[in-house]
Amino acid sequence: MNFLLISLMCFLTYYNAVDQNIVNNKINFDKIVVEFEYSGKLANENNSPFNFSIKYKVNCFKDSSVLVLSDEEKSNDPNTDPVTIKMPEKIIFKKNKWYKPNEANKPIPFIKEKVIKTNLTCLILGYTCYKYISTNTETKNVSEVWICPKLPNNIMPAAGCKPLPGAILKIISKIPSEIYEAKSIQIIKQKRLEKK
Repeated sequence: MNFLLISLMCFLTYYNAVDQNIVNNKINFDKIVVEFEYSGKLANENNSPFNFSIKYKVNCFKDSSVLVLSDEEKSNDPNTDPVTIKMPEKIIFKKNKWYKPNEANKPIPFIKEKVIKTNLTCLILGYTCYKYISTNTETKNVSEVWICPKLPNNIMPAAGCKPLPGAILKIISKIPSEIYEAKSIQIIKQKRLEKK
């Protein structure tokens, strides 16, 4: 009986933490900057496949995060004509919704997905991550999602991701062929002035 009650309390604590904008992960920070690389294979207007790679940053604050694209990137495949990948320069996640600047009243919808945790772990940039399997309930596409529970759950590599039990540091999708992967993590703590 006690085991059942404790299990129920643990589940409710976990569920409530995931439902919040930010999971309390006991990391002291003012800002976390994560550099991501988004790469994969697309087809141009002639249906010729080409490889691409885009680097961008996610600036994570205690109550929000901002995806910032430094500039438009080109195809990295020397066998094809350069193709510009168009992405918004900035996307904001705040109050449990994604939106473009000045368009808070037009939220970007969350991806409809079913997410299941596995027992597999790996280290990404020195952080232990757990493998989740995400199935898009509309397209049926399946992706690997690697989540670090020690980092805030508003670190997400793409608009439409929903908060999960930690930072999403890697997503591998086969259809379409694409990878989002954290390449560096910088934790910034402001120095506090002490009163004397």
